[in-house]
Amino acid sequence: MGRSFIASSLILLLLSAVFYTFGETALSNTLGNFTYMCLFLGVILVGIDSKGESETSEDQESDQEDLIIRKGNS
Repeated sequence: MGRSFIASSLILLLLSAVFYTFGETALSNTLGNFTYMCLFLGVILVGIDSKGESETSEDQESDQEDLIIRKGNS
């Protein structure tokens, strides 16, 4: 979900540059503000998502280590 916000912020940034080129500075500034918010939200969501994945992988690693120890003691 966060990656879609980041991708859309890149599109908004390009649109902002195009509108600025054509002299629409007010619209360009508004799009720039939306770009910032989308990028901020996207980075936060990607950070939350990656933290959840790392905790899950750590749990899986400890479960695998427990299985190896149990097999070694048998």
